[in-house]
Amino acid sequence: MQYTQVNQDLMHLVADYVIGQGLPVRCRPIWIARDLADEHGEEHLNRLRSTQTIKTSIQLCLEALGYVSEGVAGDRVWIREDCLQRPPTPVAA
Repeated sequence: MQYTQVNQDLMHLVADYVIGQGLPVRCRPIWIARDLADEHGEEHLNRLRSTQTIKTSIQLCLEALGYVSEGVAGDRVWIREDCLQRPPTPVAA
């Protein structure tokens, strides 16, 4: 089953967190979840999640903010999509 719903209140918390951290190129959803739980309480975050876990809900928020998984096991590290290494575009002769 694939979840696609993003809780707007959680989205705002995640966006504020990422902006507060200086818009990092890379981030870890589990660290964001822990920091937000420390700041707002686990019960509050559990009410905002839209998937089985808060970590997965935060991943959906990160995806909406332009982040993608780096492919590290367990989706531990997310990177800004516009910062991914892309092969150079061939120049027409």
